[in-house]
Amino acid sequence: MLASEMRGGQLDAPNKRALTAYLLSIPAFDNGRINPDGSPVEPATKSMNDGFELFKSSGCPTCHPPGNFTRRLRFDIGTGGRFDVPTLRGIPKQGPFGHDGRWATLEETMNAILEQREVELTYRQRLSLLEYLRLL
Repeated sequence: MLASEMRGGQLDAPNKRALTAYLLSIPAFDNGRINPDGSPVEPATKSMNDGFELFKSSGCPTCHPPGNFTRRLRFDIGTGGRFDVPTLRGIPKQGPFGHDGRWATLEETMNAILEQREVELTYRQRLSLLEYLRLL
């Protein structure tokens, strides 16, 4: 990855271990708005709490377990290829979304993935889930 994506040189084994140790020492992004189990920090709105419950019941933690909200797996989420599961930490500040930038907003991304995963939620449930995701 260092050579292909970051246009750097190949690392020898000691430098690769050192870089890996450094990267693993960086604490996970935490904006102080969620607990370690993923639940919203109080005071939280009913919609945020409902969104957390929907996050859990819709199977989102399968790929995005609380903590780092990522897993070292590759999936095809309907974009035509298997890609690393990204973290949801800091997701509201990112965009465009998808490996190729096909989704402009977090809401568009969430709706596309829910559709691909065949998760049916009402409009109100989608708004609650979106409100929860914006906490991350």
